[in-house]
Amino acid sequence: MEGNNENLVFVFTLTNQFEGLDEPILLITNKSLTNTSEIGQTIAFNDNILTQLTIEKAIQLSNKAPTQIVPEKTILSQGFTLIYSENDDNKGFLTTGNISVKNGKLQFTSDLEVVNISELMKNGILAALPSNFMDKMQKLKTQLFELKNNNNVSKSKTTETETETETNDVNILFKQVINEFISLTEKILNISNFKKFISFNEKNYAEVMEKIKDDANKKGQIQRLQKYYLNQKDAIESVWKGVDFSEFKKYEGETMSEKNTDLQTVYQDLIYTNNDIINNSQKTDDDKDDFFKNNIYKGSNDDYKVILKRFTEYLYRFKNKDNMFKGDNKMQFETMNFLYTVIEKHYGKLKEFVEGNILNDINGGDDENKNELPQAINLMIRNIMKTNILTFVKIRNDQHKDRSYNQRMDIQVNQTGNPKHLLLQYNDDNLQYYKKENDIFKSNITNYDDKFVQDGNSFKVAKYDKKYLFGEFTQIFTPELTNGQIAEKMTIIKDNLLSDTPKPVFLMGYGASGAGKTSTLIYFNQENTDGILINLCNQVGSKYENMEVQYREFYDSDMCNLNKPCKDNDSGKGKTFTETPVGIAVNENAKFKFKENQYELQEEFKHTNHHEFRIKKLNEETKSGENKETTFKPGTTLGELMIYLIDTDRHVKATTNNPNSSRSHSLIFVKFTNEEKTAHLIVGDFAGVENEFDCDNPKVKEDFMNIKSDKKDKDGKEYAFYKAEFDGDILDPIGPNKINKTEKQQGGDEESDKNDDKLPMITPDNLKINFENHKETWIKDGNYEILGKFNGDSFSLFAKLFIKANGKEYDILDNAEYTNLLNSFFNYRVAVQSSYSKNTDESDVAGNDTEEIKNFKSAFKTYKEYSNNKEKLQNQKNEYEPLKAVIYKKIYELYDLQTNKANLGNAKAVYKAVNNKFDEQTYTGYKKDDVLNKTKEFLIEHFKIDKVGVIINHKNLMNTDTDQNGKQLSFTKDMTNSQNAANTAVKYILGNPPGGAGENPAENVKTTHNAIKESAKQLLTKLGIAEDFDKYLRNIEEVNDGKITYKPTNKSPTDSIIEKLKAEYVNGNFVNFMYSNVFSEKKINGSGSVEDSELKKFVDNAINSRNRRLEIGNIVCAHRRTEGYFINDSLKQIRGVIRDLLYEKNTDTLGVVPNYIDICFDKYCPTHENCFAFDNNISKPNNSGKIDSVIFQEIYKYLKGNSDYEISQMYQDILVGVFCVINISKGANNPPPVPYVDINDLKRLVYFNSAKDILGSRDSDGNLIEGDKTKEFLKLATQLINVIETKYIDKIEGQDKNKIKDIQEALSKINDKNAFHNYIVGAQNDDLKYSFKIFKIVVFHLLQKFSSSTVGGGPNVKEKIHIEKLFEIDLIRLFILRDWAKVEKEKKTNPNIYGKVKFPIKGSNKFTYTQDINSYIEQVHPYFLDMYNTLFHANILKQLKKIKSNKNRNIQRHALFENDYDTMAIKIRDEINKHEEYQLKSNVLITVYIDPSYNEKGNPSKKVKSLERPPNETIKLAIDEIKSVISDKDRVELFKNSSNDEDHVNLQQKKTEIEAEIKNPIDEEAVKAMKKLNENSEFQQKLAAQRQKIENEDEIKALQLVRAKEKIVEDGIKKGTIPFNNEDLDNLDLDNVDLEQLSTMSEQEIESLYNEDAKSVNSDKSNKTIFTQIEDDRELINDAEKLVEDVNRELGIEYDTPQSTDEYSESDNNNKDSIISFVMEGFEDKITNNLTEMISRYSSSVIQHMKEFLEIVENSNAISMVGTLEFTDKMAKLNTVATICNEGIDETLFDNFKQTFKTKPLYGQETSRGGSLKKKKTKTSKTGSKKNKKA
Repeated sequence: MEGNNENLVFVFTLTNQFEGLDEPILLITNKSLTNTSEIGQTIAFNDNILTQLTIEKAIQLSNKAPTQIVPEKTILSQGFTLIYSENDDNKGFLTTGNISVKNGKLQFTSDLEVVNISELMKNGILAALPSNFMDKMQKLKTQLFELKNNNNVSKSKTTETETETETNDVNILFKQVINEFISLTEKILNISNFKKFISFNEKNYAEVMEKIKDDANKKGQIQRLQKYYLNQKDAIESVWKGVDFSEFKKYEGETMSEKNTDLQTVYQDLIYTNNDIINNSQKTDDDKDDFFKNNIYKGSNDDYKVILKRFTEYLYRFKNKDNMFKGDNKMQFETMNFLYTVIEKHYGKLKEFVEGNILNDINGGDDENKNELPQAINLMIRNIMKTNILTFVKIRNDQHKDRSYNQRMDIQVNQTGNPKHLLLQYNDDNLQYYKKENDIFKSNITNYDDKFVQDGNSFKVAKYDKKYLFGEFTQIFTPELTNGQIAEKMTIIKDNLLSDTPKPVFLMGYGASGAGKTSTLIYFNQENTDGILINLCNQVGSKYENMEVQYREFYDSDMCNLNKPCKDNDSGKGKTFTETPVGIAVNENAKFKFKENQYELQEEFKHTNHHEFRIKKLNEETKSGENKETTFKPGTTLGELMIYLIDTDRHVKATTNNPNSSRSHSLIFVKFTNEEKTAHLIVGDFAGVENEFDCDNPKVKEDFMNIKSDKKDKDGKEYAFYKAEFDGDILDPIGPNKINKTEKQQGGDEESDKNDDKLPMITPDNLKINFENHKETWIKDGNYEILGKFNGDSFSLFAKLFIKANGKEYDILDNAEYTNLLNSFFNYRVAVQSSYSKNTDESDVAGNDTEEIKNFKSAFKTYKEYSNNKEKLQNQKNEYEPLKAVIYKKIYELYDLQTNKANLGNAKAVYKAVNNKFDEQTYTGYKKDDVLNKTKEFLIEHFKIDKVGVIINHKNLMNTDTDQNGKQLSFTKDMTNSQNAANTAVKYILGNPPGGAGENPAENVKTTHNAIKESAKQLLTKLGIAEDFDKYLRNIEEVNDGKITYKPTNKSPTDSIIEKLKAEYVNGNFVNFMYSNVFSEKKINGSGSVEDSELKKFVDNAINSRNRRLEIGNIVCAHRRTEGYFINDSLKQIRGVIRDLLYEKNTDTLGVVPNYIDICFDKYCPTHENCFAFDNNISKPNNSGKIDSVIFQEIYKYLKGNSDYEISQMYQDILVGVFCVINISKGANNPPPVPYVDINDLKRLVYFNSAKDILGSRDSDGNLIEGDKTKEFLKLATQLINVIETKYIDKIEGQDKNKIKDIQEALSKINDKNAFHNYIVGAQNDDLKYSFKIFKIVVFHLLQKFSSSTVGGGPNVKEKIHIEKLFEIDLIRLFILRDWAKVEKEKKTNPNIYGKVKFPIKGSNKFTYTQDINSYIEQVHPYFLDMYNTLFHANILKQLKKIKSNKNRNIQRHALFENDYDTMAIKIRDEINKHEEYQLKSNVLITVYIDPSYNEKGNPSKKVKSLERPPNETIKLAIDEIKSVISDKDRVELFKNSSNDEDHVNLQQKKTEIEAEIKNPIDEEAVKAMKKLNENSEFQQKLAAQRQKIENEDEIKALQLVRAKEKIVEDGIKKGTIPFNNEDLDNLDLDNVDLEQLSTMSEQEIESLYNEDAKSVNSDKSNKTIFTQIEDDRELINDAEKLVEDVNRELGIEYDTPQSTDEYSESDNNNKDSIISFVMEGFEDKITNNLTEMISRYSSSVIQHMKEFLEIVENSNAISMVGTLEFTDKMAKLNTVATICNEGIDETLFDNFKQTFKTKPLYGQETSRGGSLKKKKTKTSKTGSKKNKKA
């Protein structure tokens, strides 16, 4: 049955004991049931949320019969009926009476009560339990806990305290018992030596004895260990594999139907633990827990003796079910009792075992041979590990002879013997440490600080960012060893190959790009040097005369197979070599003979090249070789052939991560043979794991096309890899020769296209930098000389005119769009002119005619005529109607006649009537002759009067000649009707009505000019002008006196636009620049379209070229993505098979136990639960011949041959090894091309904790509660986000390039329609395809709800604060400042009132007095601080209040900068400006003088600059600006939710003042003045300097100390312990002294300066000083330090003391202990609801997406240097750990390890503690490395 969980409602009938009758009804409803009522609330039976549901189906669920649809009928309750939805958080409806389904609706007969289901059931089960069961469980829980603290179990000197409290809830108690049992057993089983000891079996002892048979000492150790094991076998095995599960037999049956219902219920409760399938009505055997599915519960011999580890793993899954029990209370007790009995029985065995001496013995015992057993155990582990998996690490260093290497890392290895552990200190910054000059690497570090210490001409690292412990590996090979020496040391492989029954060896090469893996392992071409494996083969060659070599290559580039869009001629189609790899079809077999200490080809070997195009390119470089086939002559060495097969003829392409990326996996099969035996060595060289490319993202395709090749072209120049990646018509050639052809790109001239495609690609998103980087190339190689007229700014401005968006991409303008744009420019050209303002000739309108310009000219011409002939036009207006009436009437009559009846006389009548009209009166507007001539012409044209044989002149038209009059007219009626004929005649003869039928022609001039402006706005919009268009165009004021007058402006339109667009490069003539360089004269080409300008030609060609290349990029990206699918999947399969074969090798042991570093145990398994366990996806080998890995499948096919070799045997036989190469040379990782992003701590948190711990939960009232690990998760997650987004940014060609952008752009592959993010509000669909964005959304929601921390401890503004609150507090601030400006001078400087003490001279104990607005606010307006801290400092509000109440120290309220006025002012204004629609630009920090008169009128002694105003006027400007912004936004309503009743009296007053001020009209002059200020660059620089002063305060701690000194002096003055006289204030004239400048001057200079100023103001002050001196400065400093400590302690902040300046500090690490806030748009007011959904319904989906994202980061890490070590380290742990051993803050793993295992550095002198070169501190810091900077 399928259904949506949200729409399922369950109806349970209960007994009076609240026991379920196990036959529930399932209702499928039209919408989800959400119980929002409170527990205990009564709901009316006739109107409730249940009666509103529509029942789509009602289904009877039963264990005794198939499910069935319930017809509409009465459902009788027997006792009580419980109704609930699983999504309602333990809330349900309880009712009695009948329930029926009628017409799809529920009907009730009694009211319902909202109940807590868990409490209800708890009451029921307690009634069903035996009376002593709870006591028995409580006792067992205590016993388990006490045994866990036994000295033999716990090494800790302090015992654990019981943290789980007693409970009356039987379910909770039962889970506590399970927890204690798991904790106890895990603690015992994870005792390092015991865990290793019980992992051995008889077979292991035999194998190890065979391996060490020649070493008597080791042999004796193992024999004694084995003897001890046999003596204690029964006691040991009864503990670790003797859990009695025999009672389970009673629940088993042949079929489910053979069990009774009760036993079925218990059985199902026990065997199903997967939350995703528990509720399914139909389950299969595959749905069972692995414990039952794989018959683990039956024991190894069906004796039901279960391995303890497997049982605890099962219990772990059982207890973590959402609901442990599905049965009723009786069956719930039955299930509990069964598991309780199993646990209780085994507790007895554990107790007996722990209280014995076995654990003490294997940990060393108490006798003189106390280390013998531990040593023997470790000897066994090492030898077993060699059988399981081999791990080798080769350290490469090209500067080995200099005994130096890249100091990015510091490496130490074991001091004696063969190194097996590697201690790595590592800097994960993005700095370049070295530069190469004349083949010598020199230091590139120039800034020496706490991180870098100068060391002669070089440097040393004082402290490293990261510390890692790797190992135990099989062996580490240090740089001094040659390849031959390394091969000599790989005895385990050689011994295996040379043994009597050699087993196959599979060795995988592994290393980051550039590590030199292939040249180290196989062959180094440049020096013709054999690699390690070639040396190894040659070293066993004396025993094997013959050798055969085969190769295989695996890849898949065929996206057509993945249902991805592709064409039939796609170059990747058919190129899939997975199940049938390259090499198998041709079955090439190269035969070698061992001669003169090396293998050489026995006979000529012809290899058919698979990658013809790659071979062709390589041959072109070397000018040699055949493309289709390569021939190797006899005598060719093994290394020369293998390097060709594994490296040269290989699928290699460029990706955004690696310009030389292997896109395939390769295997080399080496078969050694002699007359007696055969040995196999298989070498694997695999492509690196990578994240999926987002080929729908144009930026990704662009990145592909911009990848630089790692080689130079024939001219020695860099080139883009894919520019040269074509073969004829084939794009991105792959594999064999021309199987397919790709269509040519369409459009444009082919030769020109090719030329443009060789040029750098245009990037419309970043035109400026793009142009600056490539301008010269475009001009030189593309012949685009027009570009010489532009710089980066002008090109980016004007080129975008010719580009349009096309979805996510860009296109060129079509002809119509370009014509419109060109017309817009020509109209703009006129719209900025003052046309017809002086010269009224038509030539005054410069530029090409557009329709709008033509209409404008015509309108002005009409107006001009009107203006010049005003009297005449007026007369015409008066005369028009009479003439019109005559003409209309006569022509109407004439046309109305039939053509055969009309004669010349009829036509003459028209002429005569017009003539008579003129004779009747005088006409001055119309001339008689003109009108008569036009009448005659009309009659000739339309009535053909000239065709009757009469001369048509005035005389004949006026005579009365009867003969003439009677001549018949022969004409065609060419007009519609008589009316139309009459109207046509009027217009023909008289013209248009005078004055446009009464319209004023001046208005038409304005109308047509506005049309020009409207068209010009199109150009302005494309230039980036979005509003206030009239500012950039001429605007007509009036049309009068025959000319146009334009509105006056301070600046011309072109000057305004130059300033707006910062277009100084046009040299003052914006229009001419565009006319000459951007557009061209309007020329029509042969096709009839407008000819393009030279700039447009370039842009069009560049965009077309870009689109062609992006189309290629699309193909390339699709191929690389498809290859990545195969690479990732096949590597996952390899890891899976390695897991399976390791499991198979160790089936008869407790588990596979790696030889891990003991002190790192908590790093590998922090919960001590399920440690070093394989996952649940173990695949047992079958003998069908199929392995779920194309690589291992091919290995098996090769080894099997024609024999009956089985997969299970191969799993037992094969010896798997990893050979990792790391490059520590100065030229490598300088900086790392792929960074290693450390996520180990975050993975531990996510992998080993529940969703509830991380995400939080909901309490019974529905409130969200923070989880135990939420804060820790937020710290790690926000730091990770910050690293991904900001840490690894390179500047490449002027653009920021994020090295790990692939992490941000990796697509989520979780295909789940019920994924959590589909149900939260505010997420953008485009973002939800990226795993990083999904992860960030989760973190953001948790951050908003649960975090009160931010970077550096500053204000936590989590979401944008409501704008009303911000305007309220900013206005209050300004009104307070206005009041402060009026305060009397004496009060402002008196420290007993509002003044403060100031120490202006650095290092001096002299102080003076000055004003302190902070003190004023503290005393008069304390409410302002409360308002500010509530908005900005919610995280430290409590601490600030504590500081306020600290009377003993009288610590100031603003806590030494927390509430400093300047800081608050800037913070408020910056937060307002986050709201883009409410930008404020006026002055933030307004200088207020001490003297109130100066604030009103200005300082008379200071020269006033043009922009400066007195403070009071400046404050008013700021207030008016806010009023202006508010008036434009209707939705801003101030103080709407506040009540004055509880307000501070001064706040009430301020509200009243503000509300009154808001109602006053805005001072327009003030607004203009403010705009003038804001447009001034000097003013803007001043504002920027204000912010920088606060934000970039690096000496904050020193300043804090100075402020504390001042505060103490102020306290002393108030207490009278420091003398103060009011007369001292008379000496001060600080309005004329800049105290900030004093810090740069000597005391003598200051005194002299003051005296000069004093003389100019008041001669009486000339001999007075401004300073007072503190005698005992040392005591003052001590008191100040104490005050700083008090304040910071109250704030919960730890600072280093200012003197500790040598303590290490780096920007990357400043926030390592902090949660870093960030902002995401779209989730305002949705946080709580979204988070509720995540926590209560979709927590498993959230965690699943988190894990996917961490896997994506891990994929990126995999190809870094540290990442390759990480992979090898995990393989050394048998791939059973998720993390490596990293040293955290305040941990001492390094020191502990070095005390246990003696280590040595690779070169030189031993470093100090932890490898750090710390400078000696001048003073000890109590807080260590914890920093906290604030402004």
